[in-house]
Amino acid sequence: MSNAPPLRLSRAFADTAKGRIHYRYHFPGSAQGTLLMLHASPTSSWSMRTLGGALAETLNVVCPDTPGNGDSDALPMEQPRIEDFATSMLALLDTLGIESASAYGSHTGAHTAIELGIAAPDRIGKVILDGIALFEGEERQDMLSNYAPEVHPDLEGRHYLWAFLFMRDQNIFFPWFKRDKEHLRGTGIVAPEQLHAATVEVLKALTTYHKAYRAAFSHRVRERMPLLTSEALAICDAQDPLLEHTREAAALAPRARFLETPGYEDPEFLTRKVAAIREFVTG
Repeated sequence: MSNAPPLRLSRAFADTAKGRIHYRYHFPGSAQGTLLMLHASPTSSWSMRTLGGALAETLNVVCPDTPGNGDSDALPMEQPRIEDFATSMLALLDTLGIESASAYGSHTGAHTAIELGIAAPDRIGKVILDGIALFEGEERQDMLSNYAPEVHPDLEGRHYLWAFLFMRDQNIFFPWFKRDKEHLRGTGIVAPEQLHAATVEVLKALTTYHKAYRAAFSHRVRERMPLLTSEALAICDAQDPLLEHTREAAALAPRARFLETPGYEDPEFLTRKVAAIREFVTG
């Protein structure tokens, strides 16, 4: 990886069989493969701009706003499953004329990437899973009930403050709605400029952002991971609250291995992650 800033990704819309999808992309002239990059909830492909820009030095990258996030249309069903999000990503590849790609997913995006690998192993070559949730029983129900509430605009504008606090507190607590010492992440708070930009992305999809979250929390990972026969890299940062979940999930897939990378406060955070993903995709 060079010392130059990550490439700036271009932006476009695609009218697919599953609705209009907004995406960021870059296709270098001498690419070593194509990587579909699926973001974490609750923002959009905006959160892939740095990692995607760095990987775009040698790979074709396509970073969509998943349906109901950012500037993409929401899926029409009231309670879409994570499989429905995977189907929408295959529709995007169809529209863009991409016959084969590897898939990277972060958190919610990782769950979608699992289903992409299961649904289309002949099309999705390799799968990178960056943070997998293994919530079960009461903990799963707690997340479904409290993590991603339905929010609607009101005349007092309370939804603006809610979105800001939602994004702020995710960086302080895990889960964010348990605001006490026991649930402190110990990672401080992001810069106000970053917090503002992330809040804007949530506000774009205020009334539908929760659908992807709930699909991911409902995803039966223990049942589905053994069906993932694609070569897979389960990767997770040292400061990610899903670190141990991801390590455990990796052991469930027949061709998956686990890699722990530095936390985002580490100076080697981006360099190490980019190197690991690039080596896996092109190796």
